[in-house]
Order: sequence, then structure tokens, then C-alpha cells
Amino acid sequence: MLKIKSERVKIFKRLYPFIKEQKTLYFSLSGFKVLSLLLSLISPLFYMILINDVMVNKKLYMLIWVIAGYIGIYLIQTIATVINRIVYNKLYIKFNLKLNLAVLTKYTKMETASYSKYDSGDLKNRIDGDVGVFEKFFNSHCLDYLYTVISAIVIAIILLCMNWMLALFGFIMVPLSFQFVKVMGKKAGKVSNEYRENYGKYEGFLHSSFQNWKEIKANNLENLEKQVLTKHWDKLSKLFVKNQVYWYINRAFISFKDFFITKMNLYFIGGLLIINGHMEVAVLLVFMSYYEQFFGNISAITDLILGLKTDKPLIDRVLEVLDYPDNNKPKVNISNDCIVISDVSFRYPNTDALVLNNINLTINHNEHLSIVGRSGCGKTTLAKMILGIYQPTNGDILLGGHNIHEISPDSIGHKIGVVMQEPMLFNLTIRENLLFAKRRASQKELDDACIQANIFDFIHDLADKYETVIGERGIKLSGGQKQRLTIARTILFDPDVIIFDEATSSLDHESEKAILSSIKSLSQKKTIITIAHRLSSVLTANRIIVMDAGKIVAIGEHKDLINDNEIYNLLFKYQL
Repeated sequence: MLKIKSERVKIFKRLYPFIKEQKTLYFSLSGFKVLSLLLSLISPLFYMILINDVMVNKKLYMLIWVIAGYIGIYLIQTIATVINRIVYNKLYIKFNLKLNLAVLTKYTKMETASYSKYDSGDLKNRIDGDVGVFEKFFNSHCLDYLYTVISAIVIAIILLCMNWMLALFGFIMVPLSFQFVKVMGKKAGKVSNEYRENYGKYEGFLHSSFQNWKEIKANNLENLEKQVLTKHWDKLSKLFVKNQVYWYINRAFISFKDFFITKMNLYFIGGLLIINGHMEVAVLLVFMSYYEQFFGNISAITDLILGLKTDKPLIDRVLEVLDYPDNNKPKVNISNDCIVISDVSFRYPNTDALVLNNINLTINHNEHLSIVGRSGCGKTTLAKMILGIYQPTNGDILLGGHNIHEISPDSIGHKIGVVMQEPMLFNLTIRENLLFAKRRASQKELDDACIQANIFDFIHDLADKYETVIGERGIKLSGGQKQRLTIARTILFDPDVIIFDEATSSLDHESEKAILSSIKSLSQKKTIITIAHRLSSVLTANRIIVMDAGKIVAIGEHKDLINDNEIYNLLFKYQL
């Protein structure tokens, strides 16, 4: 029990910063608990008056006071419950919002190597489900736990004062309850942790299925998906049942011990005391009323201990994210957009092969640079290094004279934008997708960005124009429309450097032509880096970098490379 108590205190201290601004509300909830305790202690006294004064001594006028007392307790409890619920909602709505924002911020600030260790379903479940456990922790495992412990102690003192012999006999079963729940708690905690891990895998499976539903249908994999879903639910249901069994065994043990052993013996001993003139009937009845409250508190304490054992794995998973070290790299004002890559090599964790090998490259202000090479040669990895997503195994990357791995990601993000092969769009309106780049953009700014991206006319041909909802990942748009909308969003963000990573690789000729026109227009006033397999995306570049096996093997213009470089020639001779 002491260990559980120390765990509560440790978790409370860790989470107190999220609730300290609302500590007045939290202490108000504590005040309602104190009021509830006082009312629960007063109620049996009216019961004693009813038996002794009204029923035994025939003082009927006292009945009015008993009725008035019960009505008063009921009214106070009702009003207190309503106010308590209002305070509770105010407190925990704010608390849940702050905690969710804290977890989401940690996700966005994680290093790529750390983030990639997690399953997407598990990450979703931590912020979507596990965070909700903390509301239960503060309310049940802190306030309710403290209330039940204090209530049990106060009632135990009252019982001892009423009849110490009967009270001591009733207390005999208490250590047995805690010993039993200790055994059950270990088993329940283990099952809860296993259930949580498997549920995260299940969420990841669902996420993958929803994202790839077109591929599933195209390859006739529906039955396989059903089989995988069934396996997940089969395992989850077995763990759920096992967890419930442990809880019900604990409840059954307490009920049997409380009702069939302890109470029967207390009534028996109490009856003997009454017969021998050591106790009145009213005192025994009130004693049993208090004892029911006492053992109700003991049952609540054991339930809360068991509950904390069950909730602890979920709490630990969120705390693991919250305890992830903060990114304290300084924000800097980068004056120019010159990028210098010096002796950069890179390998993925736990691998020996170099993905990039001794890369040296300078990208000048307002230059349009194309990076080409066979699949797997390291083009996209190099782009991610420039964006600060990956850290070099060796070497340095300087942006405007600043080492990008010594400055905050925000500093890089405000300087460099990216348009990926698979655009990141949300199931929102066109306007809302654009405003992710600039929340307070004017209508003119939206229109100008869309004109530069060659998507203005398409938007205005739609019935709802900017208010058109585009579906999950922009599914209601064609590939070219999605790319142009992403380019418009990047233009609205207005970075000095834009990286186009295979932005036209899967598009038809007309869509590609529109996007290349946008890129050409942008290259007159911004630094452009294009990663491409198509010759048409390369021809407008000032310089072309040819990569192979993680190295730069040639630098030049198209007219020179097509004749002098074998790899470049193999890449593009069939497209001529």
C-alpha cells in the first residue's frame, strides 16, 4: 500500500504543472469531498434518534426533526453535487486540453529516429485514449482515494468509541483484503499492459487499412484484412475477459467476506452484548450503519489500488512521451538562404551501409538545382538532411552560415518549404488546407498564391470554390490538382528555399506542364531544389547534380551531362 501511495505522489507531482493554474478549482473539489464526509457521518445519528427517541421512548415530536434532518441532508447533497459537477467539468476540460497539447507538441518535436520507433496506432492511442486516464487519476486515484482513506479512519475511530470490542473484531478482515488485492493487482497490471500493447497494434492495423483501402480493393485483399482483424479481436477479447475476471474475483471475495462472514459474526456478537446488557439495540444498528460505510470505504480503497495497477501502464506510456527531452536548440534569424553541405555521410541506425557518402555541395541564393539519380541513390535522404529531419553521421550542413543541427527546427522550417511526391492534405475545405501555411492570410493572398500555382481557375470552377471539402488526403482531387494545391500552400508560407521531391513523377503531361510552369515562375525569386526522374523537370535547372550509390558523381548542365555522363545518359536517353 505504501508503494502504491508513493506512486500516486510521484505521478501527481509530475502532472501538477498541468493543473496548477486551476488549483483553486481542484481544492474546491476537495472541499466538496469534506462536505460529503461530514454529511455521511451525520446521517446515522438521525437513525439513532429515530430508534431511541421516536420508536422506543415514543417522543413523536422528534420525528419532525428526523425528517427535517434527512431532507436537509438531501438538499445539501443535491446542491453540492450540481456545483461539484460544474467545477469538475471546468477543471478537466482545461486539464485535458493542456495535456493533449503537451503530448502533441512532444510528437512534433521528436527526433526522426525516436519517432520512427513507435507504431502510428500506438501514438494515436496515447493521445486519443491514454490521456483520458489522467482525468480518472486526479479524480479517482487522488481525490477519491484520499477521501476514502480519511473517511475510513474517521469512521474507524467512531466505531472504536461506540464499542471497541466489536470494532476490533470487524477490523480483523481488513489486512486480508489488502493482501488479496495485492496479488490481484499484479495480475491485472500485467494483463492491462499486454492489452494496451495489442490495442496499439490493432489501431495501427486499422490506420494502415484505411489509408490503403484502394490498394486492398485493387488486389482483392478484403478477406485477408478480415482475417487479420479477427486475429486482433480474438487476442484483445481474451485479454479483456481475463482482466474482468480478476476484477470480479476481487469483488466476489470482498462481498463474501463482508456480507457472509464479517456481518453475520458482528450481528451475532452484538446480539450477545445486547442480551448481557452491554449494548443497546439502537447502538448496534447505528454501529452496523457506520460499519457498512467503513467497509464500503475499504472496498473502494482496494478497488482504487487495483484500478491504479490497471491504469499504471497507460499512465507510464503518456509520461514516457512527456519525459522526452525538450528540444532546446536556439531560434536564429537566418539572413540568407545559401546552403553548404560539407563532407556529409549518413547511415541509418543499426546499419553499416552508408546511404550518403562524403557529400560536398553548395547551393547558392536563387539557384535552381536539380538532383537526379537512380532509385535508392540517396536523393530524398539528402533532401531530408537539408530539412533537418535526419542528422549526419559525419559532416555539417550550413544554412545561411548556421549549422542546421544546432538551431531549432522552427528556424529551418521558416526558411525551407517542401512539396513531396505524396502531398499532405486534410479532409477539410480548400481554404482550411491553405490556411495551415498562414492562419490570417487575406483573400487576396490566397488568390495570388493559387494563381502562381496554376490552380486558381480550377478552384473557381467548383460550386463551393474555396469552401469545397477535398476528402481524406485530397481524394476528391486529381494528382495534379493535389500537387498544385500543395504548391499554393507552400507559396503562401513564403519560404526562401523550396524543395520539390518527385513532385511530378506520377502526373499526366498536362498536370506536369502546369506544375513545371509554377516551378519556373518561382525559380526567378526563390532557391529551388528539384528531385526528379523526368527529364522535363530537370531541363529548367541552372545546375544538375547526378548521384549514384550515395555519392555525387557529376555536376553540370543537361547538354554536357547527356553526352559525358553514363548514368545521366541511361536515366534520360529514352525520354529524349
